[in-house]
Amino acid sequence: MTPRVVSFLCCFRHKIVQKALPFSFLMPLLLAMLPLPSVVLKHSPAFAAILPLVLSKIALWSSSFDVVKTILSGYQHARNFASNFGIATLIENEWQRLNVPCVLRVFWTIRLTEHLISLLMSSEAPLRFAATVQSVLVSGCETLTAVLGMTSIISLICHYIGKMFQLFLLSEDYDEDKSIGTVSAILFYILALQTGLTSLSPDKRIIRLCRNMCLLVTALLHFLHNIVAPILMSLSAARNPSR
Repeated sequence: MTPRVVSFLCCFRHKIVQKALPFSFLMPLLLAMLPLPSVVLKHSPAFAAILPLVLSKIALWSSSFDVVKTILSGYQHARNFASNFGIATLIENEWQRLNVPCVLRVFWTIRLTEHLISLLMSSEAPLRFAATVQSVLVSGCETLTAVLGMTSIISLICHYIGKMFQLFLLSEDYDEDKSIGTVSAILFYILALQTGLTSLSPDKRIIRLCRNMCLLVTALLHFLHNIVAPILMSLSAARNPSR
């Protein structure tokens, strides 16, 4: 057969399969309307799933070679990158490429919103602000993934605080503000792991979270002092031109 005939037969077969696929899903419903024995009706869903199962197996088998090839090429690329620049650089590059902090922020925001909506729907009386904030913060650090999401939010806040001080001081050549968000995130997550924040009861968890936040604020003030100190020292050492 010529290639044109083969392509025509494949296309015709594909159209037949596509038309038969909806009938395979509707077959149990159609057979249920007929006066058939209960044994046939009982096994009709299994027979109806044969065609989709075969098509799924064919699709997986036909794409398995491409999947294996993609995995091997990715492994070779990661191996070469790690051998040339190191594993830490590879992890940092993939962290930025996948935009993991943004994903964690979205996850934590969705989790917080879902918990807040559940509180609003389950409570008949008006919610108190302090109790609501406490409940949201406690639920926001129940698991390690939730702690990572909270860490990414704290990192973003600390980063913009450093940016605000940099803009206020009109400082453009200072690089320490770039690490405020990263160091704050690392500090908060290490404190959460060391204190076992996720394994505590809700009452103890909010107390430990407040203590960790106090330590984080202390570290943030230390960073801000390092930003402001050189400028203050230069101002104190400068002479007054009016004298």
